[in-house]
Parts: sequence; C-alpha cells; structure tokens
Amino acid sequence: HLFGPALRCHTTFTGLSSMTTKVASFTPDVASFAPDVASFARNGFLAPLPLLQPAELLELRSCIDHAERHKFAGRLPPQWVNAALYYEPIWRLVVKNERLLEIAGRIFGSNDILHLSSTVFTKPPLDKDALDPPKRVGYHQDLLKWNLTPGKVLTCWLAVDDADVENGCLHVVPGTHAQGKCMD
Repeated sequence: HLFGPALRCHTTFTGLSSMTTKVASFTPDVASFAPDVASFARNGFLAPLPLLQPAELLELRSCIDHAERHKFAGRLPPQWVNAALYYEPIWRLVVKNERLLEIAGRIFGSNDILHLSSTVFTKPPLDKDALDPPKRVGYHQDLLKWNLTPGKVLTCWLAVDDADVENGCLHVVPGTHAQGKCMD
C-alpha cells in the first residue's frame, strides 16, 4: 500500500509527539501488555497499543477494501463516519476489541463505557493538480467535539497502513489534556 491510500480507523471512546506506525512490522504482545495508566495521566496518550494481531489487521484492511469497492464504487470518502455500523468486522475488531476495552476501563477506572463514534479516515497520496485536494486536519482536542460532562473521552487512532511524517501520522502535544479545553 506504499502508493495507495493511507487509512486510519478513529474510534472515540477520549487524550501531540509524532506517532509513526509500521503496521507490517508491529506484532503486538497482547498477553503481557499492561497499560501504563500513570503515563496516560501524565502525557494524555499511550502508544503503541497491542490491539490487533497481524491476521486481525489483515481482516480489517480487507473489510475496508471491500467497502471501498462495493459501497463506495471504488473510492472511499475522506471520512466514513460510523463505519462500524455497516460492517461487522469493524465493529468486532475495533469497537468491541477486548484489549481496547480493557485499556479504556483501566484508564477510566470503570468498565461503564459508551461508544460514541467510529470513523475511517482516508488520506490518498497528495496530488498537487487535484481539483479537490485532501483537507489538512490541524491540531484539535476531540473532547471539544463531544461537549461531554464530565470531560472524559478516549480516542483510539489505529493505523491500517504504515503511517509516518510523510504520509500523515498522528501528532500529539504531550500533557495538553491536563490544561483542560485549550482550543475552540
């Protein structure tokens, strides 16, 4: 997928340093992973997280590819909101992911968790001559979009393709979550 679209599954349950991901070389050690809740409290994020085994990641990618061919006539939209409602593998592998739910439960101190949204973001290769080039997503706080009280939101950013600075990896500003709502 070096020249194809870069895909991100963005599931909001809520926390910039650049987070690059080589999905092909990342093999999660699910059995021994224990989230560092103190690090999350200090920095506002945890990375990388051992969420999907290689076969699960392949299944998720295949599901998204199938949707692109059959639901969207060969071109995914820039944001496919609530994708998990349409395809069972996205629901099972992302929203109902036991490892993600366990991590969220430890962070929140409770297993009483509500799923708000799942979005597949596509980032096609940049074409400077395109009539409608991809939109840049600037720094933001997901919490502002939800307007929840209390302000406890957890977002999981899951790269389905390799992500680096060149093709749009996630950037995080560590510790800004502790300052409350910083941007409007």
